[in-house]
Amino acid sequence: STQDKEQFVRMARSLQSIRIAGAKENRSVGQQAYDLKENSRLWKPSQQGPVFDNAQRNLSSVPLGALAGGAQQPPRAAPLPVQPAPDAPSTSWVACMAPSASAHIARRGAQSPP
Repeated sequence: STQDKEQFVRMARSLQSIRIAGAKENRSVGQQAYDLKENSRLWKPSQQGPVFDNAQRNLSSVPLGALAGGAQQPPRAAPLPVQPAPDAPSTSWVACMAPSASAHIARRGAQSPP
């Protein structure tokens, strides 16, 4: 009956709490959560089967280009024509700045450093 099932579940829970009571007192919550012995007791996964059949194990799905099917490589496009680099900008502004810059340097050199 349902009442017998409930009593059995309560008894099982009581036995479980008694079994792990000592371990709870001296261990952190993280240590309890990652207890390998307890977790492996509760869950035992089945062993993974092979992913490939033995006949398909060494077959490659990567195309090898010209080696696999005798296909030829597509022709290469013609290279773009090389254009010459543009000329450097004019530096005539340096020539017009030179006299005033040299005058400024001369004036600074005449002053004594502090």
